[in-house]
Amino acid sequence: MDVLVLIGTVFGLGFVSGINLYATVLAVGLAVRTGWLDPVAGYGDLEVLGHPAVLWTAGTLYVVEFVADKMPWVDSAWDAVHTV
Repeated sequence: MDVLVLIGTVFGLGFVSGINLYATVLAVGLAVRTGWLDPVAGYGDLEVLGHPAVLWTAGTLYVVEFVADKMPWVDSAWDAVHTV
């Protein structure tokens, strides 16, 4: 695999996961599950993200975070828990 493609993928996924980790895990897992991303072509470690348990967990946590982000006190508590 071309080193530049691998570096671009790592930096891209790293940047996006900094914005919202659960959405990134869910999107990459769905891409692996539907065949949009071939884990054999150099991304073998990403294959675990396509497992149904990982998809359900990431989806649930994304929804919880989205809802918690809309309530001021819940948002502060959510951020405090994740900071620790």
